[in-house]
Amino acid sequence: MAGIIYGENVAGRILELRQGLDPLLVSSDLISYPGSIGSSGAFAALAPDLKAGVVTFNSSTSGQNFRYYPDMNTMANPVAPAAGFAAATTVCAISNDYYAIGGTGSPFLYVFKRSDHSLASVATTGLSSIYALDFSPDGTKLVVTHGNSPYIRVYNTSTWGYTDAVTVPAGGSNYGVAFTSDSTRFVVMCNSSPYVSIYNATTMVRSYGYTANSKYTPATNYIRPLVRHPTTANSFLMAISGSPYIAEFNADTQVLTDFTALTTGGVIGAGYSLIVDPDPSEDAVYLRHNVGSTFPSRTLSKFKLSTRAPYASQAAIYRNAMWGNVGGLTPFVITYDTPYKITGTVRDISNNPVARVVRAHRRDTGELAAQTTSSASTGNYDLRVPDIGPYDVQFMTAAGELLNDLFYAQTEPQPV
Repeated sequence: MAGIIYGENVAGRILELRQGLDPLLVSSDLISYPGSIGSSGAFAALAPDLKAGVVTFNSSTSGQNFRYYPDMNTMANPVAPAAGFAAATTVCAISNDYYAIGGTGSPFLYVFKRSDHSLASVATTGLSSIYALDFSPDGTKLVVTHGNSPYIRVYNTSTWGYTDAVTVPAGGSNYGVAFTSDSTRFVVMCNSSPYVSIYNATTMVRSYGYTANSKYTPATNYIRPLVRHPTTANSFLMAISGSPYIAEFNADTQVLTDFTALTTGGVIGAGYSLIVDPDPSEDAVYLRHNVGSTFPSRTLSKFKLSTRAPYASQAAIYRNAMWGNVGGLTPFVITYDTPYKITGTVRDISNNPVARVVRAHRRDTGELAAQTTSSASTGNYDLRVPDIGPYDVQFMTAAGELLNDLFYAQTEPQPV
């Protein structure tokens, strides 16, 4: 998990997310970052390959207010822009072929080719401050919400021709936007009624608008309050301004479903941004909160996608690892390299399958890298580790067993 924070000398955070364990703080300072970070925080977007990314720094210093990072795991060796952005940068998006930068003033929108980082020719007439961007999953479209009526525009990424919204929203505060998984429609979150809308991405006509409850509004601008659900087609996860601060919206059925509220671990503020864990075995989405002056304030919470309930154990590092003066604003990203696995079966002294805690320790440092519990019915376990290792695998005895833990030394994982 990587991102940038405004409001302190430590500008960046990189956390290692570990199976069954609390995250580790890998880096508390960004390795390569070009200059100042503006008062609205920073914005980060991750490519479909879950490795490369782009970051805007909400700064108006041309040439220093956004960067393309080939590897967000380390955030090293960033690519400087081919053209400087003369206004404060606000949001960004990235596809397999392009990355887009939005800002508060002219030029409002830049689009670059990923292959050579050259500037694409994109007409920006009629645009104003950019609030949200999203490339369609098939890469053929870019949707833009901005502050000038009719507030919403979709570009064709082959020609960079565009179509503005036919059904004009009630206002310009459209702070969340995302395409459906089939790329035919997009959903908009707005601070004015209708709070949640569905648009046809070709005709730009609104087909649905939700008006009943204003808690389903985005809390502020320059955040990521809306993301596609990783497994449910045409469904979305929403960071919302009212309790429980996170919900799910299905664009096919137009049903809004609240998550179970998290009620422990400090003051919990409005939902600002969402980050889905790309590892399906984690079954997780992370919610970034608004943070206030009351302590302890929680800045990050973890929820199960399958049950829409908070994880029972919320890591203490979520309290302050994402903190800055406006730390709640900053959307983070989770990178994902192809993991390795260590699998097997645990049996007791009678050769029956049993549930036991299984841990993987790095051979070279002894660091605990992953933890799981074997199945009570089959004894099978599946540990996910980030590299080839080797690892020392620990099989823990149950309470009351008069046995020593069992270790398998120098275990070499297999690619998933």
